[in-house]
Amino acid sequence: MIAFWTISALFVASALLLVVPPLLVQRERTGASRGAINLAIHRDELRALDAEMLAGTLDVKEYARARRELETRVLEDVAEDELAPPVRRRAWATAIGTGLAIPLFALALYFGVGNPQAITTAGQAADAAHGVSPQRMEALVARLAVRMKTNPQDPQGWML
Repeated sequence: MIAFWTISALFVASALLLVVPPLLVQRERTGASRGAINLAIHRDELRALDAEMLAGTLDVKEYARARRELETRVLEDVAEDELAPPVRRRAWATAIGTGLAIPLFALALYFGVGNPQAITTAGQAADAAHGVSPQRMEALVARLAVRMKTNPQDPQGWML
């Protein structure tokens, strides 16, 4: 029985070693933030407006209106970025929750679907089920051997 629980504990520990460490690894954010991307887009739009003004495709009045619209959008984007709460990962809470959930789930599954009485050794289970001791079994085997010597053609004896 101790061997069963030891092996079970090793299985649960190996499952935890596969699941929990990746939850604790701090990942660096790669790439730019949303605000930086929006700002780069607005800068490109401003450069395009300036180029159109210098090329003569926009007059001063249209340029001023387009620039005000662009500035308004920049201010709106900055205000949205400031209002958005920073995303924080709860890696420790997830790791602890997972570390507790896996063993509890394994135990619940074992006691719900498994057979805890199957842990006893095979000899003890057979003795308990049939009430036959090892000495009694030897006597029955000896009796069967004598029976087979006297009647070697007995098919039921061969099956036994």
